Amino acid sequence: LVMNGIGRDEILAQRDEITALQERHPSLSLMQGIELNIGPDGGLDYDQDFRMGLDFCVAAVHSHFGLPQAEQTKRILAAMDDPSVNVICHLSGRIIGRRPGIDLDLDAVFQKAAETGTAIEINAALPRLDCAADALRRARDLDVVFVISTDSHHVAELARMEWGARQAQRGWVDRDRVANTWDVERFLAFVKTKRERAS
Repeated sequence: LVMNGIGRDEILAQRDEITALQERHPSLSLMQGIELNIGPDGGLDYDQDFRMGLDFCVAAVHSHFGLPQAEQTKRILAAMDDPSVNVICHLSGRIIGRRPGIDLDLDAVFQKAAETGTAIEINAALPRLDCAADALRRARDLDVVFVISTDSHHVAELARMEWGARQAQRGWVDRDRVANTWDVERFLAFVKTKRERAS
């Protein structure tokens, strides 16, 4: 989709820049990541080998919002089965007051997230606040990992993180289940574990 806005050559050039920055700043852990679109059949942008060359991938639905529940659920489950996908973003795709969320079998989605080690995003943008609090509560008894994201398109939007933290609290999400509260070693191990399942 156009939302990706970057081709393979640009991604490879960016990788070279990140590698050079890593060499200049060895105390930091720099990762290259991208947001992938989940197609109506569960397909993802780029081929798997290319995606696996990235350190971190998030994936989300951006179109075909009117599919039946079984088809919507199937496309999300397929994306979570892909070893390159670390996070499913704005799970329902809702925009509050403008667009309802897609119809999903949430129990199946959260079960698959736990089984595959795929995190679910808590999107802190006020028009989204996605997952909804009641959906988050349904995952409470499963070993689901979450990330809180600001969905920022400008540095001024980074302050949204507070709303994401409050949404996590409304959904009874324990801090220890939020991957971006972990230390670097635990976070990197979480990312690595899923990718190693492909080998």
